[in-house]
Amino acid sequence: MIMQALQGLAFLHEHKIAHRDADKSNFVVDYHPESMRTMTVAVSRPRVYIIDFEVSVAFPEELPLESCLCVGLPAGGTISEWARPVPPEVTSGKPHSPFKVDVWQFGSSFTGLWTYRTTIPAIDDILISLVNDDVAHRPDANEALSLFRGVVNKMAPNDLLIPPYVEERGMRRKY
Repeated sequence: MIMQALQGLAFLHEHKIAHRDADKSNFVVDYHPESMRTMTVAVSRPRVYIIDFEVSVAFPEELPLESCLCVGLPAGGTISEWARPVPPEVTSGKPHSPFKVDVWQFGSSFTGLWTYRTTIPAIDDILISLVNDDVAHRPDANEALSLFRGVVNKMAPNDLLIPPYVEERGMRRKY
């Protein structure tokens, strides 16, 4: 599902659309897409959808990527009013790439207050790379997607059927 979410972000970014609130809470999952119609459990994988585009920005497709810049918080106001973790480039007050901010926000929603661990170290390392404070060393959505695919494609499907661990302020729980 993380790969699907990154695929959605990469698609948006390919079309010069930045979500600007790419927290995992704005990615919803349809676990059984055909279940209501057929009244059976679907055999297809869950589908991930991106919602809440109220602070998104769309740039003209012909605009060079390095010219697609934003300043400040997506909805204006102050950091305390934003109610989500804020990437360092946003607080600088300087123009920044909203696409790299999307990646940071997505990664932060997994590695912030609730520390999500997949128990697959290579995937955990990718999630951590998404919140690199150095924008130049933070992958974009397409690069992150490629990294995930590289790890997952080398694994047997059954090896992915493991519950993740979540830590909240030192408490570790298995889901």
